[in-house]
Amino acid sequence: MQSIVFRPDGSAQQAVVQIGDGDTHYSIGISPATGRAKLYDGTIEKVKITSVDLDEEQ
Repeated sequence: MQSIVFRPDGSAQQAVVQIGDGDTHYSIGISPATGRAKLYDGTIEKVKITSVDLDEEQ
C-alpha cells in the first residue's frame, strides 16, 4: 500500500497520483511546501511540480 504524508506544519510529501478509467485520465500533484493538491487533465507526464518561494509576496 502506498501513502502520501501530510505533516502538521502544513507541508506534505511530494507526490503525483494518476487516476483514470482507461480512456480518460486525470493526475493530482501534491505540493511539498504547501500540501496543496492540484488537478490536471491527462497523464502524469503532463504534471510539472515546481518549487514556490513562500517568502515572495504575491
